[in-house]
Amino acid sequence: MDFFFGKANQERRKLRRAVWAEESEEGIWADALLNLADGYNNTDNNIGADGSYLAAETKVKTDQQGAMMVGTAIPKILHFIWLGGNPLPRFTSLPEGEDHGDDLPGNLGSNACIESWRKHHTGWRFQIWTEADVIMEGCKSSQTSAERLEMHASQISNLSAYSYALKIGNYGLASDVLRLEILSIFGGVYVDIDYLCISPLDDLISPSRLPLHFFCGASNAGCVELNNGIMACKEGGHQILSNMMRSIHHYFERRSERHAAMEKSQIATLVNSFLDEEIQVDGPSPIEVIEHSGPGLLTRELCRWLVSEGTEPPGLSKDRNRVLVYPAAVFHPFPNNLRLSVANKCKFEEFIERDTIAVHLWGSSWQK
Repeated sequence: MDFFFGKANQERRKLRRAVWAEESEEGIWADALLNLADGYNNTDNNIGADGSYLAAETKVKTDQQGAMMVGTAIPKILHFIWLGGNPLPRFTSLPEGEDHGDDLPGNLGSNACIESWRKHHTGWRFQIWTEADVIMEGCKSSQTSAERLEMHASQISNLSAYSYALKIGNYGLASDVLRLEILSIFGGVYVDIDYLCISPLDDLISPSRLPLHFFCGASNAGCVELNNGIMACKEGGHQILSNMMRSIHHYFERRSERHAAMEKSQIATLVNSFLDEEIQVDGPSPIEVIEHSGPGLLTRELCRWLVSEGTEPPGLSKDRNRVLVYPAAVFHPFPNNLRLSVANKCKFEEFIERDTIAVHLWGSSWQK
């Protein structure tokens, strides 16, 4: 299935089933995603019937009332997140990027991936978010430039989850939480720092196209999966993001209840009496993060939203037609089972297709 793998993937794997849902529900998801691509093809948008992205000029559309839908709903802002204060990771298979100290906070430096986005997006707003950009209760802004965006703790719906993730040093989890909050408030395009930009995003949000409210891409992970490493949303958020944030809230609520029950157990009381300290409960494992705040969460929530909205015939549900999931070739032509090859200077360029806008190098720095 080219939609989930990309045509250039010569290391084609058998599609694993029942990863993020039961096989029956997952099959419905896959059909909905392919139907969405077909629907865009039938309305002159740039997705081919085979699920490939077509870089062709499109016509200005009209809505059901015949009004022209000109302009884009997604603002030209590129958001990156880097937490923990360490320098940005380098990729040995890529030339080092220049250090733009004027808009990179602290001593983070830069890397070739981030510079590739800068190169292809002249005129876009550009920000690497750090802990300093989230103003916690009782703290004052430390911003020295009016050009930088910032959020106050009161604006973050999952503040407890974000704060907990920072406390235990799980920056992948913290980033998963924060990116949803950023997109919901400011809109724009969120990108992980291990995506190499090949061509500009401008064509995807061109004024000549049907203005999108949300987009992301198939993950090329050998299963029916969407990746939260690159997502775009209109300013003010979208129901898909709201559903994801609500799910994260419920997950941490249940997790806290389990931990509270554990602390009250007789065994915990006995151990505490001997050790004179509280039991330290381990944080979520990498697979739990992927499932409950990462690609697993995005896959479940977007696909379930799409299926529920899909009761309308293609073209009649205006909101449905403003959400798009791009085939793997667009953002994820390089398969995740070859991620270790990048360190050995694997020629990921061989996987780039004419449709490709970015390549995920699968850095997984948050798991290290």
